[in-house]
Amino acid sequence: MLFATFFRNMAGGPLTGTLNALVAETSDYTWRTQKVRIDGVMFSCSSIGVKLGGGIGSAVVGWLLALGGFDGTAAVQTSGAVQMIFFMYAVIPLIFGVVMAILVYLMKVEKANKEWDEKHQKGELV
Repeated sequence: MLFATFFRNMAGGPLTGTLNALVAETSDYTWRTQKVRIDGVMFSCSSIGVKLGGGIGSAVVGWLLALGGFDGTAAVQTSGAVQMIFFMYAVIPLIFGVVMAILVYLMKVEKANKEWDEKHQKGELV
């Protein structure tokens, strides 16, 4: 459990920072290519996504615990409940972390911004 907590926190922090930076890079790309500022909209949508995801994620945790047979009043949980807790704590975050890392890697917005800058006055926003 401690290893899973350590790994999740070590991987989650940089990924969160990267996602926020990508929101800003995407907004910059729109400014470069279309001359439209959408910074506020981009960060508002990102914030709404985080809030909705947190709410939905909390509901899913309850549903999965119920599916695993978790009983909050039991002195000892069933093996199904313990397995579900392990799955939710270690396996699901690993799966989502890998998927998110792949998606972030495949995003080429930073490369597109650099290419645009090279074509248009070496980094000056026109």
